Amino acid sequence: MNNPRAAWCVLVTLLILSTIPAKSADVLKQFNFEAPSTILVKELPKLKLENPVWSEYIAIQYGAKKDDVVVFIFDATDELKPFDRLWIWSPNHRDFKIPVLVKGVRSSRSSSSGRKSYFNRFRPVKVDGKTGWSTIMYSFLFHSNSSGIELVTTCSIEKSGRRCRFILKGDTHTSVGPSAIISVVQPIAEPDLRMSMDNRASVSRLVIRIMMGGNHMLPVSGMSSKVSVIITDHKTGRFRARHKLELDEINYEKGYKLVPSKPLMRGRIYLATVEIDLGRIFGPMKETHEIVPSK
Repeated sequence: MNNPRAAWCVLVTLLILSTIPAKSADVLKQFNFEAPSTILVKELPKLKLENPVWSEYIAIQYGAKKDDVVVFIFDATDELKPFDRLWIWSPNHRDFKIPVLVKGVRSSRSSSSGRKSYFNRFRPVKVDGKTGWSTIMYSFLFHSNSSGIELVTTCSIEKSGRRCRFILKGDTHTSVGPSAIISVVQPIAEPDLRMSMDNRASVSRLVIRIMMGGNHMLPVSGMSSKVSVIITDHKTGRFRARHKLELDEINYEKGYKLVPSKPLMRGRIYLATVEIDLGRIFGPMKETHEIVPSK
């Protein structure tokens, strides 16, 4: 073949052989989170909502105690348009024991095709919490558009002189209406290094993601921003390819796509080992996957 990458077939079977999570189950124990409980909308302070029937609620646990919760209430002056009012309340946090109202700012962004979309942007909401010996600072950035609510969370953790910062983004699950039961979300979870296969293109590609709970995770500081990928022959142990991926804000949601630099034989079993060091708080992560190119 003229193109050596063409030997990497379109159809590939991927089987996870082993996973070595960061410091095993001890990662979450260091934060001492109490299990959160649900919240009833009727238990919240009475607010002057424009459209209470359509209002949506998000509750996030920011500290170790189950009552260390901040509730975000989204309201719209026009029920046919995106949310433009955000109420913030917390039973424990000093800044939000009295509900605070934040108004959205109409904004726009252009797609790669040049098409504009409009949304309401709310100023970042900063919340700090204590978990054991750790201090966590959250910055919650909400956007509201015709499809729903988007949330990008920046987490900064400090523990005994050790620091790290990372970004989380994923699906936003809300509760709707005055009779809703709100499930409380814990943003901090055990990191998960994932590998999958993308067979939609003419050449199959490895897709690598770092997840935390249901969110895509992007290391910012106090963590490595590089993922190491090594591919070896399962039978002979011979080295086939080595890659270094630089994590960036552009690709962390869709995953980092990699085409092996050397052709792989159809029907032969290879091992792909993926590693990243998430610093002194979350530790190193390593996964080994079996990949079998085939038609």
